[in-house]
Amino acid sequence: GLADALHAECDRFADRERVAVEFRSGELPANLPKEVALCLYRIAQEALWNAAKYAHSERVTVELNADPEFVYLEIRDFGRGFDPLQVSERQGLGLASMKERARLVRGTISIDSAPGKGAKITVQVPVPEGES
Repeated sequence: GLADALHAECDRFADRERVAVEFRSGELPANLPKEVALCLYRIAQEALWNAAKYAHSERVTVELNADPEFVYLEIRDFGRGFDPLQVSERQGLGLASMKERARLVRGTISIDSAPGKGAKITVQVPVPEGES
């Protein structure tokens, strides 16, 4: 399932990039649609990549949870941070692709960061009817 795949990705990332990654997951809907799972997985991959490439963070937390209405994904790094309003179009391709992925599954994404404060990416995707 999604939680196992994300946990394995976090482990691979931690080994490859020498970054401490803490992964936590709560209960997820049993029949989460593949497109939702893939969307969340790809957003997490992009956020991890950004944490290593741009944030130079030594630590990242990844949290995956759900309630009857939504699946939530939060990726937080403790790196150099950035001003989201100052990211150029070219630099922001990863952020733009994360936003587009979330939109395709009717989700929302928020990016909270400031120089010197790390970054937090929060994704909220509705659980399709009858999936909870």
